[in-house]
Amino acid sequence: QKPASLPDVQITFDEGLVGELVFEVRDQTGGLPLLQFTLDQLFERRDDLRLTNTAYESIGGLRGALAKHAEATYNSLPSDDHRRLARALFLRLVEPGSTDQDTTRRRITLSELQLSDTASSENIQQVAAAFVNARLLIADRDTLEVAHEALISSWSRLRDWIEDQRESLRIHRRLMTAAQEWAESG
Repeated sequence: QKPASLPDVQITFDEGLVGELVFEVRDQTGGLPLLQFTLDQLFERRDDLRLTNTAYESIGGLRGALAKHAEATYNSLPSDDHRRLARALFLRLVEPGSTDQDTTRRRITLSELQLSDTASSENIQQVAAAFVNARLLIADRDTLEVAHEALISSWSRLRDWIEDQRESLRIHRRLMTAAQEWAESG
């Protein structure tokens, strides 16, 4: 509230909005980036210089804002092939637990975006770039990961993808680990 009320900003909040934001973010892993994301969404929907409860409800609250933004980004991809590759990309970016609650994000190397054919490799890189530009993925020099762990539990499309492939993902991760150990042992 204090930075928002500075003379060069002068943003105000509807009564109860700050308390609701703090309550929703209190136990979130990576809560501050998620709060920042939600405040950006609220600022885009502000009423003059006021962040409103109505805007907060329209974006679906803290988790809803993230899920709606992810869904909009997914739907804006240019083709069905890009959307198919988005599914493949996000499934690489999660570590499936035995339930939704213990599924976490996973960092991958950018080299994992190299697919068997050039067109698919270019398309998956375009997909990754779209989600990075939407601030839903974080790209480092040579890694990529989900920006907000809350995305895994809040985006229903991603939850469905994970649930459909949970056992296959666990088998794949075990095989990757075994192959890496085998390669390292010579």
